[in-house]
Amino acid sequence: MKITESNFVEQLKKHDEKALMYVISEYGGMLNAIVCTRLRLLKDYQEECLNDVFLGIWKNIGSFDMEKSSFKNWCAGIARYKALDFLRKYYRELTFENIDEMDIPKVDEELERIAEQEISEELEQMLDCLSETDRGIFLKLYME
Repeated sequence: MKITESNFVEQLKKHDEKALMYVISEYGGMLNAIVCTRLRLLKDYQEECLNDVFLGIWKNIGSFDMEKSSFKNWCAGIARYKALDFLRKYYRELTFENIDEMDIPKVDEELERIAEQEISEELEQMLDCLSETDRGIFLKLYME
C-alpha cells in the first residue's frame, strides 16, 4: 500500500514501518530543528534525542487525536518534551559524581613531618634576631 498524506496516520496506528519512514521524510527536518534548538549546546545528545522522538511517535500514535491537534503539532510537542527530558538527564549527570572514579589523595605523613620541620627551622631563623624575653613573649602570644 502506498503511504500518502491522507493515510499515513492510519497506517502508523497499524505500526506500518513505511508510515514511519514517511513521517521521518516529511517531518524529520522540523523535528530535528526543534531538538537541535533545545539541545544546541549538547551536540552529543541531539541524535539520540531525535531517535527517542521517533520512537515516542511510534509507541504513542494510539493517543493521537486528529480533532484535538494536527499531527505536525502533536509531533512537535513530543520533540519538545523529549528534548526537555534530555536536558534534565544532562543536569542530573552533572550533579552526580561517582566516588569510585574520584582521585582522593592520601595524606603523606612523611611529607607533613618534613614540612613541619622546615617551618620550624625557618621560624627559629626569623626569631634569632629577638632577645630571649621577646622570643618567649612572641611564642606564647602567637604559637600557644
